[in-house]
Amino acid sequence: MKIKETVQNIGYTRIILSILAVSGLVTITILAPNALQVLKVFQKKRKVYPSYITNKIYLLQRKGYLVLVKKEGVIYIKITEKGHQWLKSDDLKNKFEQTKKKKWDGKWRVVMFDIKEYRRKTRGKLRCQLNNFGFIKLQNSVWVSPYPCEEIIDLLKADLQIGKDLIYMVVTKFEGEEKLKNNFNIK
Repeated sequence: MKIKETVQNIGYTRIILSILAVSGLVTITILAPNALQVLKVFQKKRKVYPSYITNKIYLLQRKGYLVLVKKEGVIYIKITEKGHQWLKSDDLKNKFEQTKKKKWDGKWRVVMFDIKEYRRKTRGKLRCQLNNFGFIKLQNSVWVSPYPCEEIIDLLKADLQIGKDLIYMVVTKFEGEEKLKNNFNIK
């Protein structure tokens, strides 16, 4: 149940942010009816109430994906750079999933990082993201994937501001790769 709700929430997040990305600055009174029209196409069983959209907008604001701006008594919403980054990362996740379906090219993608102790949270976020993208941990700071993912790594470097602390390599062979082939179901 929770997973289904999360997937639906991501869908709504994508729709709302996409509307804002395309249209730029939109008034809340204009967005809500239009968003509901768009959401009805995707929602089959559950009715979508305007209050749900409003709550979702405020949640996205708290996460920093959009901002509310008041001009001359009218409230506008605008997507932020973080919102654009989320859309881009979601697109990359979809693209990455498609890449996984292709035949393996015989190359490993290795990510190595050295992030200072005072940036422990950033290091944890990076590990979490690498895990989400299907990387396997060889060591705490060395992760491997058989799939092309340079765009994802570039996005993570920019998002987490770790450009100089992370190295991305493409290698053809390394010690212990047979075990990883089994983990990734590669023959």
